[in-house]
Amino acid sequence: MHRITPFRALQQTRRRVHGIPAGWLRDACQCPQCVHPSTRQKLISTGSLTAAAHAARVEGCKVEWGPGSVSHSAVAADLSKDKHSHEFDVRFLDKYKGLFASGERSSEGTQVKQNSSHKLWRASDFAAHRSKHSDIDYNQLLTSDTALLSLLQQLQSHGLAFVRNVPVTEADDSKQEPQLEKIISRMGCVVRDSFYGRTWNVKSIQQAKNIAYTSLDLGLHMDLLYFDSPPGIQFLHSLKNSVTGGESIFLDSYKAAQMLKAESPHHYKTLTRLPVTFHYDNDGHLMKQHRYTVTENDINSDAPDGMRVFYSPPFQGPLEHVRTDKDMAALVDAMRAFEDILRRADMTFEIRMEAGMLVVFHNLRVLHGRKEFDAASGERHFKGAYIDYDVMKDRLSVLSRDLKR
Repeated sequence: MHRITPFRALQQTRRRVHGIPAGWLRDACQCPQCVHPSTRQKLISTGSLTAAAHAARVEGCKVEWGPGSVSHSAVAADLSKDKHSHEFDVRFLDKYKGLFASGERSSEGTQVKQNSSHKLWRASDFAAHRSKHSDIDYNQLLTSDTALLSLLQQLQSHGLAFVRNVPVTEADDSKQEPQLEKIISRMGCVVRDSFYGRTWNVKSIQQAKNIAYTSLDLGLHMDLLYFDSPPGIQFLHSLKNSVTGGESIFLDSYKAAQMLKAESPHHYKTLTRLPVTFHYDNDGHLMKQHRYTVTENDINSDAPDGMRVFYSPPFQGPLEHVRTDKDMAALVDAMRAFEDILRRADMTFEIRMEAGMLVVFHNLRVLHGRKEFDAASGERHFKGAYIDYDVMKDRLSVLSRDLKR
């Protein structure tokens, strides 16, 4: 960590304060005139900064800008007329000084780095992780913040976690509150509703409106890519599972895409430039989105190179933006190369979800699927639900901070 060392007042103004640009600090000023005390929302805009904001005097952690450092404010009409000062918390300066440690450098074209808390995996890697960090017990999850934090951290690092000993009595009593509602509430999150319902049943039915509601092999995929904003976290609670077959499968799409980039960069590039159409046209709904199989340099992504992956063959529609023979051939070759990696034996983590098990996974990272099963051999009934990834990250950040105190 870059520790701040207070020093005596400067007689001249400087463009950098403790290594941080003065204009950046003016924009980030935390005083009550610049950040509302109760809402904690900003009262000045970045566009209101003037040339005077880019130089300041310093005494210890107190920073003073000359008159007119902002042109206007949401609450203080005279803020632009006077000098402005704020004594920053040293922890705030410590937190952000590292951003500027390499000196003057343009922010344009900054390459996104992998978040060190993100652990990409093959099947054996995840099995080793699961052996070291055992599945979370349901009762502990409901009563222990440490157990809850473990679940959230596993979702952040590996995108996949399991909970054991979850009650299954709702399977024979539809009036009971689903355990998923209770668990999601315990997590401090809210259920993401959709036309499938707040929670939904996954079992083989006649005239199914979704391939998940059949006994067919359900290949690796992500859910709801035909939504503008697909849900980030998915829950699947096994209520009954006595059938032959039907093992659940999971795969880290970030790892697979990273491998494709290393092994076949030209195929990887094709997947970043030719979009795939996803749609749902059934049961009174018509939804459609176009997505590149891989995107890069998303500053909000935790994956290597700011990567995001979108892959869901069962819900693919006609390819509306692939319009030449050359592009179609290139896309087929690139997708085949990607799927060859997905089919490698060491990539897919397979597990039989016995009754009472719950899997929670990052829907936009971990591909999931299910092997074909014999519907006549027994019963297979899962309950599912979604939450948004932002809600999970919010809870993780707050709980991590609170448990460190």
